[in-house]
Amino acid sequence: MQCGCSPKGNCSQGNKPQSSPNSTIALVSDPRPRLFAVVCGINAYESKDFSRLRGAVKDAEAVVDLLVTNYHVPRAQIILLTDKAASRSSIISTLDGLSTDPRIQPGDPILFYFAGHGSEIDPPKGWECGGPNGKIQVLVPQDYCSEADRKIPGIPDRTIGFLLDKIAHTKGDNITVIFDCCHAASGTRGDLVRSVEVDSSIHTSILDIHIWGEHTARRGLASHVLLAACRPSELAREKDERGAFTTTLLKLLREVPPHELRYCDILHKIGPLSSQNPQCEGLHQGRYLFNAKVVSPAPVTYVPRYDPAFNAIVVNAGIAHGVTDGAEFAFYVAQDPHPGGKPLGIYVVDKATPFYSIMKPIGGSSMSALPSGLAAFQTQAGQGNALRVYISEAADRPTSSPRRVDKISRACGRDLRNVQFVDSRDKAHLELAIKENQVVITVRDPKTTQQGRYQLPPRTITWDELGPFLSKAKLFYSELDRSSIDTDVVKDIGIEFHRLQEMPSSFHNVSEPDLRPFGSNRLLPDGMIHLAVEDRYSYGVKLTNRGPYDLYPSLFYFDGSDPTRIRTYYEPSSSGPYLLEPPLKRNGGTLTIGYGSAGIPPFSYPVSGKVNVGFLKLLVSTRPLNSSSGTGPCLCSSGAQYAGRALKETWGTATIPIIHEKPNLRLVRRTMTT
Repeated sequence: MQCGCSPKGNCSQGNKPQSSPNSTIALVSDPRPRLFAVVCGINAYESKDFSRLRGAVKDAEAVVDLLVTNYHVPRAQIILLTDKAASRSSIISTLDGLSTDPRIQPGDPILFYFAGHGSEIDPPKGWECGGPNGKIQVLVPQDYCSEADRKIPGIPDRTIGFLLDKIAHTKGDNITVIFDCCHAASGTRGDLVRSVEVDSSIHTSILDIHIWGEHTARRGLASHVLLAACRPSELAREKDERGAFTTTLLKLLREVPPHELRYCDILHKIGPLSSQNPQCEGLHQGRYLFNAKVVSPAPVTYVPRYDPAFNAIVVNAGIAHGVTDGAEFAFYVAQDPHPGGKPLGIYVVDKATPFYSIMKPIGGSSMSALPSGLAAFQTQAGQGNALRVYISEAADRPTSSPRRVDKISRACGRDLRNVQFVDSRDKAHLELAIKENQVVITVRDPKTTQQGRYQLPPRTITWDELGPFLSKAKLFYSELDRSSIDTDVVKDIGIEFHRLQEMPSSFHNVSEPDLRPFGSNRLLPDGMIHLAVEDRYSYGVKLTNRGPYDLYPSLFYFDGSDPTRIRTYYEPSSSGPYLLEPPLKRNGGTLTIGYGSAGIPPFSYPVSGKVNVGFLKLLVSTRPLNSSSGTGPCLCSSGAQYAGRALKETWGTATIPIIHEKPNLRLVRRTMTT
């Protein structure tokens, strides 16, 4: 008979091992998952103005059941707050207590789940929230009250963010947040929508300063991954007395073990939802669920389909995604992040447009008989900007003899696609000085050296490292050189690059400093940024959209001294097949990266030598590039006008050189030799 203390009935009261002075006791590690959770569900609100929900408490209890039954999390590691127990003070104090809980070790997974009403309010003065019409999102606690003699406000996203950052500071960033509520403030009084209107006036600029006044957030979306039931402008709905989002999410989590499910895959795999588009936010979306281990990058998947208008297979990925004519794709049955085995067919891109590509088969693949549920993985790069390589002897005797090219080809696995050997270092991205067992690589890219004004230190690698190095360098320079012929969309974006400084808080009685822009915009009229870099300096970017399009921006940094790495500063959230909320709204919308409301940590530029040259690259588009939403080809709309301009689906890029120099050191200049 099992005692019931654990799923297998093992506890200190039964099956206790016997020992003797001569026996050896095997030490077995504790099998209990080290996951800790705060789970909130509110049906009955104290305010008579709020509709009573039917499924929020059931949802919270179902989450607890999943953790205990499926994940075998000890019940003592889960705090369940329902209805009256989910007061404002209880929610805040419980979250705050996680940062000092001695049971939780750094790296242990932490879950915060909330099901109930949400809302949005006008931002208090001094709060950055993304433009003139931006809103602050709030969770509505059970005891919310706007009466003059007993004001209990909601819990703003700023407060939640600081609590999560405080937890991450002591316990690590393995934090998962799930919100099954909405923030549209629709005023709906039906019991199928988790949204209410709240009074903005009781949410003052110094609300919760005891939380964010003593801890300055720096991690933002680096502290956690958020799964939200819908976009900020939408409504989270109940169906059959349960939250629609929670129901379909828990079904997936019961079927797929967490060690096989990445955050970025969840919205692709959950069942369909009507009238709401779930969102996934956070810098660590590539992690497995509840696990801080980062997996190796998986290839991007696309959904192919037969389009009778073209009599061809079409994928919703094009030039804006980096797909070009001649690219090859393998089709598999399942959307496996790391596909294996023989593909159903190989297709090549016959015509790439900005947002979709028309394919043709290689071999005997059928043009129209495609089974459902296919996934397309790109296996070969298409035509693009070639990596230009100049080969020299160690003694500087130039040669590109077939023997040396063949040796390089063998090091690259015979894949020299988009590699061009040139006869002058002035034309090259990279110079390879070949020694017996080593290769010395020097950056010669004219943009990086600023036409020879700057010399970056060479690096030495082994022959075994050359293949992977050139493969990454091809991607580096191809992405750096890739641009759109449509420049209008970028012209409407104001770009500011600021040094950030800890400055006295603008909020009353707050001793901790804020991280805010210091000085003028560092982006000069010539389109370049010159920085006298010190390790203590940090930087941020502000984008202002003055154009007629809602935009999805991505911001990257290309380090000229290391052409194997592209650093991502910002990418929009993922939404799988659902519609994604645009981060950069039209007609004056703003987005701050590195500070402010976007939740992105600041960036810095340590310089090991005297000087370095890098590039800040902004890519914007009128549709999300990391989402599979939409099934039809992306064709420009006809007839739509704004201020005399035709509205269309488009994309654009802006590339800004950044010159980093150590303070008080003379610029290193050189005259290029030929």
